[in-house]
Amino acid sequence: MNEVKEKDERLEAFLRVIKGIGISVFLSFIFLLIYSVILTYTNVNDTTIPVIVIVINVISILIGSSICTLKLNKNGIFNGMIIGGLYMIILYLISGVIHMNFSFTLYSICFVLLGIIAGSIRRNYRSKYEIINF
Repeated sequence: MNEVKEKDERLEAFLRVIKGIGISVFLSFIFLLIYSVILTYTNVNDTTIPVIVIVINVISILIGSSICTLKLNKNGIFNGMIIGGLYMIILYLISGVIHMNFSFTLYSICFVLLGIIAGSIRRNYRSKYEIINF
């Protein structure tokens, strides 16, 4: 019986990680769309693009991992790290395919590590007033 419960917990954690990645990708798309409209119709300097893209990715990971690790009783930090790391790896691979310029550099390693750190942050600041219920 204990083995069945353990498998159910693993399946729930796996589904929450997939859901967290999906939420993060969706939020990034929305935020980047908003930012592209701002860039198009205002005089915002193009030099802000790299910084804003990183901020958008980190915020998306924070929200996605926060929502999906709220109900996990154990390994929340680990699952948040998986969400952040996989999100950044997927984003990096898609970017490499689109630009046909795929290279693994120190910048890309830092990008993935930033995603892992962002994914693990929210779990440490769990509030006793959890309102979001997914």
